[in-house]
Amino acid sequence: MKIDNNINEFINSISKTIPELDMILKEHIEYYEEILPYVLMDEFSSDVIERIDQELSFEKFTQIIEEELLKNNSETSTLIKTTFSETIDSYAAEDKSLHTKILSCLGSKEKIKETLIYR
Repeated sequence: MKIDNNINEFINSISKTIPELDMILKEHIEYYEEILPYVLMDEFSSDVIERIDQELSFEKFTQIIEEELLKNNSETSTLIKTTFSETIDSYAAEDKSLHTKILSCLGSKEKIKETLIYR
């Protein structure tokens, strides 16, 4: 499956910036023998949300997402809006305070907040 160049760059940016997610990328490729962007972003999002108290990973991850959303690329924006937002929703369904905690951790990242609030 051919991956859009913007999505490929976005995924590489995440894996280079956050070593824990680079391991997830490697395991993903080993298992699927290719990159499935929506599956991978769900894996990335789940990992970061599960470790939200390790704020550095969450901060780095959300900063990369914010920067990508500001580029207004339809492919990566759709990927983010679909996976990150839905992953948050699924975790928040189990723990209602998590959505509030995530929003407070986002600080001034307005594009992500818009994505989470207005979907």
